This record gives sequence, C-alpha cells and structure tokens, in this order.
Amino acid sequence: MKAGFGAVEARRESEILVASLLGLRDTELFTKERISLTQSQAEDIAAKQQRRAQGEPMAYILEERGFYGLTFRVGPGVLIPRPETELLVATALGWAEKIATKRMDGGANYAEVAPISVLDLCTGSGCVILSIGANWPPQGERAWPELRLVAQDVSPFTRDYFADNATALGLEKCVSWYGGDLFEQINGCFDIIVANPPYIGRNQGPRADENVVKYEPDLALFSGDDGLELVRRIVAEAPTYLKPSGCLALEIGCEQGDEVKGLMQAASFVDVEILTDFSGLDRVVHGCFQAGNVGL
Repeated sequence: MKAGFGAVEARRESEILVASLLGLRDTELFTKERISLTQSQAEDIAAKQQRRAQGEPMAYILEERGFYGLTFRVGPGVLIPRPETELLVATALGWAEKIATKRMDGGANYAEVAPISVLDLCTGSGCVILSIGANWPPQGERAWPELRLVAQDVSPFTRDYFADNATALGLEKCVSWYGGDLFEQINGCFDIIVANPPYIGRNQGPRADENVVKYEPDLALFSGDDGLELVRRIVAEAPTYLKPSGCLALEIGCEQGDEVKGLMQAASFVDVEILTDFSGLDRVVHGCFQAGNVGL
C-alpha cells in the first residue's frame, strides 16, 4: 500500500474490497468459516488493491459512498461525499420544517399548503438534495407538505451519477436536474437554496490532500485564487431566486466562516449563523433573505 499507510488500515480496506466483491456485509465476512475466491475474483481484488496503493480513493474503487445513512454511486468526475456535508442536509431539513410549520400554523389546510421548494446548486452526485428528499417528511403523525426538489450542476459528467442515485432512492419523479452555470437554466423562486460549491483557492492547492487533487474533479474543488469566487456569485445572485424570507445555506472552508457571513449580511441576509462540524470547524453559513430586514 502507499507509503505511511498502516498494516491495520491496509488489512481493513482489503476486507472491505472482498466484502464488496462478494456482496457481503462486514458481519457476514467475519462469520463465514471459509471464503474461497475464484482466480478472476482474486485478480480483481489485486488490481483494486494496486489502485488503492497508488492513492485512488476507496469510494471510486468501490463505486459508492455512504452519506446520511444512504448509499450513493460515485466515480471519476464527481466529488466524493464527505461526512461534514451532512450538516448542510440537516440545516436544510430544519429550515424546511420551520417553513412548513409556519405555513400550517397560519391556519391553512394541509391540502392548501404549497410544496416547500429546494434548489441544490453544484449538486454532483446529488447526495445533498436526495438526502433531503429521502428524509422528508419529519417523523410523527402530522401531515406535512411535499417538497419540490431541483438540482443544478455545470458538469455534464455528474448527470448520470445523479440520475442513478435518484432512481435508487425512488426519487426520480420528485427531482429535476438542470445544467448550465449556476442559475443560468433555473426558473422560479425557492424557499431554500443550498450549495456545496468548490471553495479551495488556487493558491491553496499545496495545502489540499494530494490524492484529492489528483483524483477528484478540479471543477468541484477550486474556485478562484481564494476559493470564494463561486460563493460570492451565489450570495449575490441567490436573492433573485429566493422567496420572501427564503433561506440560503452554504458549505464553506473551515477558515472562511467570518468572510462568508459578512458577504451574506452585506447582501441583506439576516439571522446569519456559522455552524461548526463534528470537528468544531466552521462548515456551514446560513441565513434568510429579507431586504427589509424582517426575520422569518
């Protein structure tokens, strides 16, 4: 395996490869008294071990990645979902529940409540928007309005991954995918806009993991010299596509919280908040747009 890669990690990843090849869960792999591989299977495992030794991400080798309790198909050309991004999903679901509750508590009948509309920019594999859809409605006996889900990505390479993931989760009829540059092909206004845009600066390249830069798409990683080129555009353009008091939530780099918060406040977003991930690092900035500075 690659230099510095421990024997324990190497063994564990080999076990994962074998389990994946044979269609076994981890527990099944360890409870079987004996596992025999055909010559073809052994060669396949060896080839995948070699790919891993060269630094290729396990997610690409396995062609899938777990995220928010779901499994997403991934591969070259699409960003690999990270656990940190689950915070973006949780934030969006929280906002959807707030918006729906306000509308229904306003006296409207369930049948009269419009769907909660959510737009996911830079969707990639679709892990964010599809996780939102798969985890709605909230648990409980209360009837909740439906979601209207829209996804966008400028890279045509992501569309097949997105479509496969939507179908696997049974959401293919609930979500629309658009190409184009950010809002270029988007029509209408939304209750919630979320995005996990590229946020690594070109001058920060040496600080990024070499295998991330080597294998994952530049288009999903880098955004201008400081990493905020696309974020600035989203913050500036999003108000045109948000309903009154609509929410914008952005994943950011761990050192960008204060700057992105300032950008949003300058663009008339209120109640702007920086959320930290499980490592205590700045990860999501969100707020609601209200030109008159009236909260949700």
